[in-house]
Amino acid sequence: MQGKIFYNLICEEEDFSHVIFSGVKFVNCRFWNCSFERAEFTDAIFQSCDISGCNFRDSYISRFRKGLELL
Repeated sequence: MQGKIFYNLICEEEDFSHVIFSGVKFVNCRFWNCSFERAEFTDAIFQSCDISGCNFRDSYISRFRKGLELL
């Protein structure tokens, strides 16, 4: 996924393993028990999102932001 913005997305037990997230922004989204194992995050923003209980094992994370974006 590249350069996309998602609002109010709700995912439960989804598998995002090996997905590349580049320049992606999630706003007010909920991820329950999702797997991001071996995913790659570059300039990914999770603004007001619930990512608790998610698996980020062996993920590559560069410029990953959770919370409010500061401009």
